Amino acid sequence: MAANQQSKTTLQIRIAACSYNVKNKSSTDVVSMPLENWLLGDKETIDSKKKEAYKDVDIYAVGFQEVDDPTIGSIIDDKSLGHMVLQNSIQKILTKVGIYKCLISVELQKKRLYIFIKECLFKYVANVSADAIDVSPRTTPSSKGAVFVRFLLHSTSFAFACSHQTAFENRLLERNKNIIEIAKNLSSPYAIDLHSHDYVIWLGDLNYRLEMPKETAEKLAVHTNWPELLKYDRLERSREPDGISQDYQEANITFLSQEQRVLVRKRKKNLTYNSIYYGSAKLRTSDHRPVILIFDIDVLPLDESKIQVAAVATNS
Repeated sequence: MAANQQSKTTLQIRIAACSYNVKNKSSTDVVSMPLENWLLGDKETIDSKKKEAYKDVDIYAVGFQEVDDPTIGSIIDDKSLGHMVLQNSIQKILTKVGIYKCLISVELQKKRLYIFIKECLFKYVANVSADAIDVSPRTTPSSKGAVFVRFLLHSTSFAFACSHQTAFENRLLERNKNIIEIAKNLSSPYAIDLHSHDYVIWLGDLNYRLEMPKETAEKLAVHTNWPELLKYDRLERSREPDGISQDYQEANITFLSQEQRVLVRKRKKNLTYNSIYYGSAKLRTSDHRPVILIFDIDVLPLDESKIQVAAVATNS
């Protein structure tokens, strides 16, 4: 497992945050896609550096947008049949590289978020909850918004948000408003603010694009001129104090994926965050390419003896 001891006080945890807009395909259609190339790495094209990045992931956060199933579950507790089909398919894929269990999953209409954790870490998890927020216009309910999961791992708190923002180039202000509204209103049964968590991982179809013609962007990408491309990135130009602020970090982008993004926020500057790999998979089944960010963080471990005492007390 990737939770190797770094010192007497911290444990290293490797996280894979994954996002894919499947463009109104059903769960049955989605599970027929080569999702393994996205979640585990394309074995035919992956280089040794990327292969090492995919090794020993402890937590998978897998988010989808625009999953179009005939029967949709409610916001949190009830899961549609399609939701479970997708969950079981992901778990089957992950079984090829380790023993993972689904800690929690949540859906809001076409948005899904699944959290898979290595089985050996389950006894260190607490305070698991989920929430959702709809920021869609009344005429198109639940097409835009976010689903949210929070939990403690050892003594470190995590929040994962999977969102889908307003589209179209001429609706930039509305898109910014979506981000701010989601950040302010996502809550949990424990009444803890989103930004009070040690780590916030925000993934999804943020719908921020490049302010340049597609042909120009593709030409710059061919020449791997990423710094020039990022000058025209609307996400970077639209950072707000109450929304996706400067506190959120994004790993270096070396691929063309304007809408699908993964951002990470640390509550304190001294918390660790080490980006290992940020890239997209070559799946041609949608006009979006799925993205994955793999990164390492350190958590503060719980006292093993206290966990054992608590377990005995619970079972007695």
